[in-house]
Amino acid sequence: MVARDDGTVQVSDDLEAVRQALFAELDRDRAPDVHRRLMLASAASMATPSTYRGHPTTYVICEHDQATPPAAQEAMAAKATTSSG
Repeated sequence: MVARDDGTVQVSDDLEAVRQALFAELDRDRAPDVHRRLMLASAASMATPSTYRGHPTTYVICEHDQATPPAAQEAMAAKATTSSG
């Protein structure tokens, strides 16, 4: 992700890095089309955790996730109300 001056973040221009992180299973020839469709997002939505706890929450840790390392997922999972393992 690349922060912009207008308070949004966008996906990197490095197509191969984005493909590996977000859609590695996709054929390389289809990757440019998917990359073009990725939208801008508010930087606040990437940094501000949700505090709504009106229902039980569970977090599934994906050991082979290319975008979020397991240690970061474990930190996010610490706030879940349900655990297994």
